[in-house]
Amino acid sequence: MSEGSHLKTTNDRYFTYQGKPVYVLGSGMEGVGREQAYDLAGWKKYIELLAAHQFGKAKFRIRFFPWGFCWNQTAIRAVECPWEIREAARHTYNLHNFSTEYWAMVKRIAAYAERKGVLLEYVLFDACSISEYCKVWVNHPWNANHGNGGMIVNGVTGIDDFYAFHDCGDFNLFAQEWKDDWTWQKKNQYHQQRYVKKAVDELAGRRNVHWDICNEISGRNYPKVPPDKPVADYLKHWIGFLQRHDPNHNLIGSSTYWAANQEIGSYWGMDMILPHLEAHRHDANDFVHDSTKALWDIGKPVIFDEYVGGYDQDTDHTTWMVERWDFWHAFVSEGHMTGRCWGRFKERPFHNWMLHFCRFIEGTDFVSMRSHDELVLGLPSGLFQHTLASPGREYIIYFTTPVDRPRFGGGFVQMELESGLFTLRFYNPRKGEYYGRISLEQPEKGKRKIKVPAFAEDCVLHMVATKGHDRWRINDAM
Repeated sequence: MSEGSHLKTTNDRYFTYQGKPVYVLGSGMEGVGREQAYDLAGWKKYIELLAAHQFGKAKFRIRFFPWGFCWNQTAIRAVECPWEIREAARHTYNLHNFSTEYWAMVKRIAAYAERKGVLLEYVLFDACSISEYCKVWVNHPWNANHGNGGMIVNGVTGIDDFYAFHDCGDFNLFAQEWKDDWTWQKKNQYHQQRYVKKAVDELAGRRNVHWDICNEISGRNYPKVPPDKPVADYLKHWIGFLQRHDPNHNLIGSSTYWAANQEIGSYWGMDMILPHLEAHRHDANDFVHDSTKALWDIGKPVIFDEYVGGYDQDTDHTTWMVERWDFWHAFVSEGHMTGRCWGRFKERPFHNWMLHFCRFIEGTDFVSMRSHDELVLGLPSGLFQHTLASPGREYIIYFTTPVDRPRFGGGFVQMELESGLFTLRFYNPRKGEYYGRISLEQPEKGKRKIKVPAFAEDCVLHMVATKGHDRWRINDAM
């Protein structure tokens, strides 16, 4: 087990923070450069909102996406860009000097989040903003058209040149004296290293930070699996760089589209797997579970780092319902979910449901539990389940309905149960309420029928082993 006050991995599924086990909840994807993110007061209010909807065992994590999409602004501002801006309207920069305003904002946001117990993932680079797909490469600082030393001359896309370094084994190029006659690959490596070293130095005092090397490095313009050698070498360079230069040894990941998670997540030095997903209503009962299960064998925690919903987050109830399902499905599948992308800095139903979710987690020993769907042997028609359990000690069964028929009329489930005395309760994830308290005695290991009451949308069965003095008996019909 990794110890210490910083965010660490506690086993192949979960984390510790300040030396205690925590379950990580992604709040969404936020960053300087979005419409709501220019002022520190707005950030503080948003962080306070997240802090008010979490508890000791569950921590929100901001996905701080600082500058990837800034380049489509009419005139970029100093607070949006890590480097000194020469001419805002023309998107020209001086990569040799950093923006005081930007780094001051980053430090204040990270510090305030830490004070409130909120985690922060800092996304260092972004493949979308160098791709042809997002149409912002034309204004990117690495584009040679902006007078940045002629590093990348491709006018259409920064892929693959952005990943081309002079020497991936040189982790200290940033400390050398700049020379105008360097190759563009060496200039590229030098400026990227200076930027990452700057981020490490500015955030060195923060315990709540971890790194995402590059957002969607296997993205839409680069779907090769396994990643080509230049991309693999690029990622391994940054793992080595951070291990050498980050005094806190903060956790390292690199978010990818699905096809490359197995390859990139398995790299030595990657501490976690950060998949990106598209929301799917048609298989909402199993999609998150199956996606998490596919990555278990790598033996590292899985955080779904970005989740694109594709629906109106403010008005569509089904979107809200499936978003809640996604978090619960990730939890009972030993993974970690994040909220839908680019949500506004305001409270919405998601936050209240996450408050209920956090309260529930507070009363569990989730670190000791594993996915055990096989313990449920039979289900009524119209009911779906995924199970997290420490057999004989604690069981959490999450039930959902079909998306288009979100009501269940009640019925019996059959499960495999260890012998013992258990206290069984049902939990309403929408209202945050337990209902019913039943003592159940299982004389010997074997099959057991349990009646699930009628519910709308979703329901949780929570069963915990009890001591003899808590015993009171009931019949199987509940």
